[in-house]
Amino acid sequence: MEGSAILGDDTLLGKMLKLCGETEDKLAQELIHFELQVERDVIEPLFLLAEVEIPNIQKQRKHLAKLVLDMDSSRTRWQQTSKSSGLSSSLQPAGAKADALREEMEEAANRVEICRY
Repeated sequence: MEGSAILGDDTLLGKMLKLCGETEDKLAQELIHFELQVERDVIEPLFLLAEVEIPNIQKQRKHLAKLVLDMDSSRTRWQQTSKSSGLSSSLQPAGAKADALREEMEEAANRVEICRY
């Protein structure tokens, strides 16, 4: 742009320098606009994903794994009690215990289902 001002608009070279300078300014503005758009549309969502969503997903996975372990443990205790109640001569106390363990197992299964969704 400075060269075109020195040469003036009367010369062909001056006109070309002015046109090239204006084009370069427009390209620079487009580049700035493009970079801002990429930052808004790509970088910010990726940052949000990396800093917020992925840690939340990992936390939920750990919580779900713990709930599944609790459910499996409840199921195992209920199955052991059910097997031993069949061998026991006094069915009433073992039956009450088996019912309590069955309820605990069902509650654990419900917590797992809630956490999955």
